Amino acid sequence: MTGLGDSIQAPTAAARELAEPPPRPALRPIPRWVIAAGVPAMMAVAAGAAWLLLGRGVTRDQLDALRTAGALGIGFGGAVGLWLAVRRQRSTELDLLQKYEAHELAVRVAEQNQAATDRAAAHAEHDARERRLTELYLKAVEQLGSDKAAVRHGGLYALERVAQNNPDQRQTIVDVVCAYLRAPYTPPGMPTGRKLGVRRPLPASPVTRAAPARSARSAPPAPAWSRDDDARQEREVRLTAQRLLTRHLRSGDENHPVATFWDGISLDLTGATLIDFDLQHCRVDDGRFAGTRFTGETTFDRAKFARDAGFAGASFTGHAWFAGTRFAGDTRFDGARFTEYTMFRKAKFAGHAGFAKAEFAEDADFEDTEFAGETRFDDVKFDADTNFTRAKFTAETWYDRARFAGEADFGAAEFARSVGFDDARFDDDAWFSGSKFAGFTRFDNARFAGDTDFAGVRFAGETRFTRTEFAADSPAEVSRYLGTAEPQARRP
Repeated sequence: MTGLGDSIQAPTAAARELAEPPPRPALRPIPRWVIAAGVPAMMAVAAGAAWLLLGRGVTRDQLDALRTAGALGIGFGGAVGLWLAVRRQRSTELDLLQKYEAHELAVRVAEQNQAATDRAAAHAEHDARERRLTELYLKAVEQLGSDKAAVRHGGLYALERVAQNNPDQRQTIVDVVCAYLRAPYTPPGMPTGRKLGVRRPLPASPVTRAAPARSARSAPPAPAWSRDDDARQEREVRLTAQRLLTRHLRSGDENHPVATFWDGISLDLTGATLIDFDLQHCRVDDGRFAGTRFTGETTFDRAKFARDAGFAGASFTGHAWFAGTRFAGDTRFDGARFTEYTMFRKAKFAGHAGFAKAEFAEDADFEDTEFAGETRFDDVKFDADTNFTRAKFTAETWYDRARFAGEADFGAAEFARSVGFDDARFDDDAWFSGSKFAGFTRFDNARFAGDTDFAGVRFAGETRFTRTEFAADSPAEVSRYLGTAEPQARRP
């Protein structure tokens, strides 16, 4: 409140400065000696003239001279009267000016006092609003730690309301919701060692460490049906938290903007357990999903990441949809595991795309996908069919030591820079028909166990098949497509 008091006292000091108006011209009074000497002199002149006229005779010329002198005296008197009138007018104007200045000063002081009052009221209102916001925030966070699912639901809705009405608090609210989702969670039907919610057991103090454990043994464990019921209730709370995030990350289109959209939001769901997570059509700044467990169906179709997106070590236990997703920054799927069908069709990676050591248990679809930055599929395991038809790779691309257990289709794919398939394994048929390799291309030590189709392939740069293994009759077929001698290869 010290700053508020200073702001109130400042206008009073300014008013004191304004109370001293600037100097204005002063009207000096007529000196007394002028009046004391001027009046007798004029009376003496008048008496002398009368004496001369009445005491002795005057000639005509003298009378004319006197008449002229009288006229001059009368004119002089008129000038003096005019001068006095001007002085009176000037004095009146100065008085009016002084009154006007005093009025203007009073108006300015009143305005400054009113402004000070308004600022004080604004500060008071701001402080009151901040206190209300803090109270609502703390109460909502406290509700999230409740053992009752209904109370946790209420805490989420309260946080959402605070964020909607206070744009500068939205990222903070999102961080709180993400922290809730990052808390350990065990789905129904699986054993759990702790209560649900965001509260964790406090570290043991010296007193509790020294106390015997009989109190813990005296409390009977909760029955399995109770734990499953808690898990089901927690599942609904988590679904509400997920919907809170995704609901406010959809902006709509130019013709139909969404008023509830929160722009510039980053998500940190590192290590979280997400259920049927649906981020399609959403816009996110940074997305951090390292080590996240996506259970059920996961949808990122046509989502947009304005900056980096990290999925390193994430696991997808259901279908994973990334059709048309836009990744503007670097994207990491290193070590990610996809247990069901995965689609990246028509996705765009503007920065580095890392899939090193990722595992695809079912079909993986990268048809018409664009990779603008360096792309790495080193040590990737494709346990089912793989589709890179018409995929475009603008920068260096590496499939070193990748394993394709099912059919691999690179038909009409375009590699603008160097690409490496060193030590890659194609356990089933592989198609490269119509593909374009513009840079240095290597298949050193690669192995093709099934049929291999290089029909219509164009190799614009240096190409190597050193120690490449092909199925029966494939080396001659490959050499015919390359237009060179039979490549150095041996049969498996």
